[in-house]
Amino acid sequence: MIRLDRLSAKQLFIGLVIMQIFIWTLVPTLTHTSLPLDVVREGLAWGHEWQWGYHKHPPLPSWLVEISFLLLGDVGPFLLSQLAIVTTFIFIFLLGREIFSEKEALIAVLLLVGVYYFSLPTAEFNHNIAQMPVWAAMIYFYYKALKSGQLRWWCLLGVSAGVGLLSKYTVLVLVCVMFFYALFSPTNRKIFGRLGPYLSLLVALLIVAPHLYWLVANDYLPLRYLSDRSGLIDSVWMRPLKSIDFLLAQVASHIPIILLLLAGGMFKHIWRMPGEQKIPVAVSDRNYLLALGLAPALIVSVIPLMGGSGLRSMWGAPMWSLSGLLLVMFLGTPSNSAKTNRFYWVALSLLVFFPIAYGLNSMLSGTYSKKPKRTAWPDREIAERMVNNWNSVADCGLNIVTSDGWLGGLIAIRAEDRPSVFLEGDFSIAPWITPERLNKEGSLIVWPSFKTGSAPDKYAKIPGYSYGGVETFRWTKSTGKAAPIVLEWGFVRGQCEKHADTQ
Repeated sequence: MIRLDRLSAKQLFIGLVIMQIFIWTLVPTLTHTSLPLDVVREGLAWGHEWQWGYHKHPPLPSWLVEISFLLLGDVGPFLLSQLAIVTTFIFIFLLGREIFSEKEALIAVLLLVGVYYFSLPTAEFNHNIAQMPVWAAMIYFYYKALKSGQLRWWCLLGVSAGVGLLSKYTVLVLVCVMFFYALFSPTNRKIFGRLGPYLSLLVALLIVAPHLYWLVANDYLPLRYLSDRSGLIDSVWMRPLKSIDFLLAQVASHIPIILLLLAGGMFKHIWRMPGEQKIPVAVSDRNYLLALGLAPALIVSVIPLMGGSGLRSMWGAPMWSLSGLLLVMFLGTPSNSAKTNRFYWVALSLLVFFPIAYGLNSMLSGTYSKKPKRTAWPDREIAERMVNNWNSVADCGLNIVTSDGWLGGLIAIRAEDRPSVFLEGDFSIAPWITPERLNKEGSLIVWPSFKTGSAPDKYAKIPGYSYGGVETFRWTKSTGKAAPIVLEWGFVRGQCEKHADTQ
């Protein structure tokens, strides 16, 4: 067996970065027929329109997905997601070197291989994945700003916070933790009398200003969306259960770390007295890691208790980049070279095992499952037939597809003209479509079949709507266990009337 422990920490870290990018980009590229749900629905369907905001989220992740797709096709979003993950690794490695040795920083990063959020979900780039490097960057820059007081670190903190706000509003949870950490820390409270924090705030506001303007101009659309989804927990008794369920999901996401701790012989320190670290760490550093590593999830878990909606476990994705550093602080690192080598090999094995398991699951789901995954949809065939249907009733190119974000997005990304998606036929959530544009360019309308021979009311009410027909699609790799996909379609010709001499 190759002695990985004889390599330097930098060499192993570079190897980790290369393997993470290569394996996790290659596997979904080879095993997916179509792109994942959030990549299509909230990435390409939105990002193609280059808005400063969308009805659920800020714009940056959607823009990045669109750019990656334009540059690299289907590979782009998979590569983008892994760049987000390795950027997170880089900032945690840098922070780890500030507090621990370089080897201990490496072990902390390798422990993240055993955190669920850094493996299986990363094949699907979305707003949660986009937040992960932003949170890690903010934590690193804030640490450097507190330690040095230099304005450049405060400026970089502002940049990362602004980028975070353009990614997802939950970054405000981290901002709040940072504020109260300094406020209740006698040694850090003095920063409020200095320029640094206010420079950070100014830089962040400058970056997010266009989005804030968009929010006002669009009647705070994402906030109204969030408000409409709140208050869904009717029973007071259910609220604590939702909080507990979220926290248990976060604990469960760390279960694979147990293999790494066992391999490194680090479990023998797990019963240390609270507050006693295996590796000596300054009290300020210990408090920093504890506050920023644990407080965000605890704060978010309180939301159901306040009468809000239930929580999704994936909201915890950006909150655990400090897990490895916390474990190193309290449990130490492997005590000898043999255990260190074994730890490295188990980390490497997990890094290879998770994507292979993911790829096999994707292939088997598409072949044998009664309900294949969305990544097994025959998207190109769907798009080809639907575009042909449109061409049979209209003499303009297809510029608008009216549907939900998933189905409309699938057709749009595979259609040659890359049409816009008119989300749910609702002008309020798809402001890039106006009644004037719809009347001029017309639209193909597609929906999952309800076998009624008519469109849902939201589509049937569109002026000029006509029913088209039904299309049935077989799963490309299925053995026949899965029911076929049945879609119905209609159209609004607008000014794209099919004249008799062109029929």
